Amino acid sequence: KIRRHRVYLALIGLLSLKEKHKNDLRKRGLSEAEIIRMEEKGYRSTAASESQAVARKLIKQGFRLEGVPGFFLNKRGDWEIAFYQKNAGYLCPVWTEEGLLAAFQIRLDHPCKKRKYVWLTSTNMEKGCSGGSPVGISGNPHADSIYVTEGILKAEIAYQHTGKTFLGNPGVMNHKELKQILTCLKKQGLKNVYECYDMDKLMSLECRMDYDSACGGCLENEGKKECPRKRRKRNNIRNGCVKLYRICEELSLSCRRIVWDRGTDGLWMEHYKGIDDWMMDLTDRKRQKMGKE
Repeated sequence: KIRRHRVYLALIGLLSLKEKHKNDLRKRGLSEAEIIRMEEKGYRSTAASESQAVARKLIKQGFRLEGVPGFFLNKRGDWEIAFYQKNAGYLCPVWTEEGLLAAFQIRLDHPCKKRKYVWLTSTNMEKGCSGGSPVGISGNPHADSIYVTEGILKAEIAYQHTGKTFLGNPGVMNHKELKQILTCLKKQGLKNVYECYDMDKLMSLECRMDYDSACGGCLENEGKKECPRKRRKRNNIRNGCVKLYRICEELSLSCRRIVWDRGTDGLWMEHYKGIDDWMMDLTDRKRQKMGKE
């Protein structure tokens, strides 16, 4: 863990955050000061053209790359990092409750097959390995209250907006790693957990032919009023929520649900999906109010 952390710290020291990626963060409602703080934590752009050069520089600094996810031996026998054009984007660092850099997700410039994020990994490559799917923490690891959401970047943005401690779970069904970090955090003083998974958990199941671009050729509905794909999506998130509640029950932790953007019927109004979107709107309104005053 320590060696991986040190290699990753040296790695981010060789990279920068490109302006287009800063602009992406600005669009998510982050201020310049917040973006700078995120850069300091390891939010940096990938560099496909420097994949071998980066590895060479790290080796020259005295680091051993074997066993560090993302690094591998290429066909010429040279060390390289898995930066390519197809996974170009910016790194989203995963920090542990111990204050160690454990992994990176990459926010892709061009999503592939609906995937917006991939792991920096070198699985199935010579001398390469996987980093798994660890849960990341943004904020104070000794806080008595913590908020759980889906996604490393989403958790960090929510933390930057609120100052509250967030866990970024890579996927709502990522149970093993979630229980592991909650167990560790309880030993460090954690008492209260707040479930902040996306509002798909309260989405309407009405078929409006609006789920995605494939709706026009959908053969599943057959005239029914309910969309089967929306039900599968909602059930998946709800199952993840239930699993979180059960983990908290096993650990004797208080667990409460956080919801937003609901109509009078209690269902999601589909304006703000993630907690980061909702917090961004609240922050914008606060800034506007301060500007008027």
